[in-house]
Amino acid sequence: MVTLVSIIFLGFFLGMRHATDADHVIAVSTIV
Repeated sequence: MVTLVSIIFLGFFLGMRHATDADHVIAVSTIV
């Protein structure tokens, strides 16, 4: 469970760094 939270936090952090980047959009689409 701790690993899952860490992954989500890391993904959120990277997402905030490039929220408008194409990679972020693709990542969100893949998760959803």
